[in-house]
Amino acid sequence: IGNALQVMPDGVTPAQAASSFVNPMTALGFVAQMRTDGHSALVHTAAASQLGQMLTRICLKDGIPLVHVVRKAEQEEILRAIDPKAIIINQTSPTFIKDLAAAMKSVNATLCFDATGGGPLSAQVLDAFDMAGLTKPGIQVYNYGILDTSRSTMTKEQRKRTFFWLLPNWQAKNKEGWQQHMRRVANEILTTFATSYTAEVGMSEAVTVKALEVYGKQETGKKYLLNPSKSVGSKL
Repeated sequence: IGNALQVMPDGVTPAQAASSFVNPMTALGFVAQMRTDGHSALVHTAAASQLGQMLTRICLKDGIPLVHVVRKAEQEEILRAIDPKAIIINQTSPTFIKDLAAAMKSVNATLCFDATGGGPLSAQVLDAFDMAGLTKPGIQVYNYGILDTSRSTMTKEQRKRTFFWLLPNWQAKNKEGWQQHMRRVANEILTTFATSYTAEVGMSEAVTVKALEVYGKQETGKKYLLNPSKSVGSKL
């Protein structure tokens, strides 16, 4: 129970604490994994997500260099609102790998957490590490999601430098660190780990076909709060 029960400070509302587990603990887990593996700076893809925004605040507060990879100009704006000096690379640029390699080299970033899983991105990140002269032994890309369900373009050799990162696996091996992270999340739930919601949805509305179609878009930064006490929620 101690690993799942989170006591919040007085005055924190259920809505403010609703996203106090997966995203915050995952973002803190990334930083802890970085340190365990002997790295000092990170690359993060899908960087404007709610998790990515939390990671940006953590790295800004803890003094950890972070290279952000995004797909759209508006996602850059989200991150610059948090950190005006953020290093942001757009993966749609024709010079993406070259730009990414330069950004990696500028802060000595040698580890990436990639949310896409499939497609070309993990391979491109590894190519950028190589181009920057930052090839390291062991894991250099942790996949932690499958936003891109197409087949990965990584070669057999590149796959040896990747691993799938799961929060429960990290938790099982780092019980003391887990408790420390839970305390930090509680203390910073209104700042570092604050979550914004696109809409608050009632239970009856949450299971409609229309609602499921909205969730299925997996749009960056958009999150919906399910409130079982609401008969009718906000318009999706």
